Amino acid sequence: MATAVLLAEDAEGTLSLCDMHTGGRHSQALRGSAGTVACRGVARLGSDYVVAAYKEKPVLHVWTWLKHAQPTIRIPLPGKALAVACTPCGTYCLCGIGSSIYVWQIASGRLLAVVSHHFQPVSVLRFTDDGALFLSGGQDGHVHVWGLGSILSQCHRGEVPSPLKSWRDHSRPVTDIYCGTGAARARVFTTAKDGTCQVYELSTGQRLCTLIFESPLLALALDSMELYLFGAEEKGHLIRKVNMYRTTSGPQKAQSETSEDDQARQSPKMVCTGHTGSVTCLSLSPDGTTLLSASNDGTARLWQVSTCACLLVFERKGPVSFGCFTSLPGVLWNRQPGARVNTDYLPPLALFQRQLATTSGTSSSIAALDNCPVRLHGQAQSKAGTKLALQGKERSDYWKTYWWSCCRANEKSKKEAGNTEAIKSSALVKQLQQELAEMRKLNRRLLRDEVRSVLSSLDQPQSASNNG
Repeated sequence: MATAVLLAEDAEGTLSLCDMHTGGRHSQALRGSAGTVACRGVARLGSDYVVAAYKEKPVLHVWTWLKHAQPTIRIPLPGKALAVACTPCGTYCLCGIGSSIYVWQIASGRLLAVVSHHFQPVSVLRFTDDGALFLSGGQDGHVHVWGLGSILSQCHRGEVPSPLKSWRDHSRPVTDIYCGTGAARARVFTTAKDGTCQVYELSTGQRLCTLIFESPLLALALDSMELYLFGAEEKGHLIRKVNMYRTTSGPQKAQSETSEDDQARQSPKMVCTGHTGSVTCLSLSPDGTTLLSASNDGTARLWQVSTCACLLVFERKGPVSFGCFTSLPGVLWNRQPGARVNTDYLPPLALFQRQLATTSGTSSSIAALDNCPVRLHGQAQSKAGTKLALQGKERSDYWKTYWWSCCRANEKSKKEAGNTEAIKSSALVKQLQQELAEMRKLNRRLLRDEVRSVLSSLDQPQSASNNG
């Protein structure tokens, strides 16, 4: 599949999808609110939408690739979001608002969980490649590992979610997180403004090594083999390339692959130079041969990984706060020039709720599911009558079936719990009745003995007088 470059420009608050070879745009610019796009606040929602959060406004903009240049929907948020992440399947959306992490379900807009474990605002959110785990980094220097399924189940039971692992090795705000391939067995790289890069093993939580840079790192990127690390330094606006297998264990100074003489001359082979402003974002192409950098100097540059030479420059009117490589959507890749594209295939979107979804009533949850339009992988129709013109073979609605079974299981567990309580209460009542009958027998026995003693005391004086 073809690869494109997604850029976010701060001057007009626009997003553009550009060709990585010519620099031309594949579609018209996606315009949003005038303001600064959060550098960690842009994410693709499945294969059909792209979302972006702005630093100045508590709103989330959602665009499609072809339908309109204006946002398809503007979703109000409880606060300003600095970090946004979506599951690879496009089912859930996470937003870092203040020191809390909000978890929404895309199709229904339900707020499923709100977790708070950071002491300062959340700055970075990253999912693993399977979407089962995600990592959060905050301005307090802490990095937490969360299980999405455990969070949803704990909130469903009314419990307070807790992270699976916590790392507190940074002393300054976390700037970026990279999670490699391998799901729970991946390696995690974290950078902060303290000038260090920590490397962890996700499965055990063990810290593998620490890289020390001369200047704080603002962005981070690695190739798919995790052989080379690219870090954007704050001082000098440099992008440094580090060979991970030439660094020994423990805290070491990050060095390039070249010799000491080349390092003394600052050989450009291991350093990408050319930006005049702070680098905000780094991204590597899927084949690992091209590096993309976005900067506040109003440009985004493509670099050749092997030689660190600049291949192409994207010039914009204002600072570029975000940039990444992304797969070109099929509606753009397969489109013929001048052909009209049908956008009725788009999955449904709902406004995000601001109140946590309650689990008090099963019937209300089922009714909400019946009224929620659901996207099927084949031809489908929602309960409300909204027809989705999709192509392909009709398949089962996994999402709705799953939640239906969860609601039924919840209802069954409540009935079983009610039956258990009824049995316990009936046994307790029977025990109390038996104790009450024993008390009554004891009272009758005591009363009979007392009456006999009184009567015997009255008979004794009469017998004494008769004898006299």
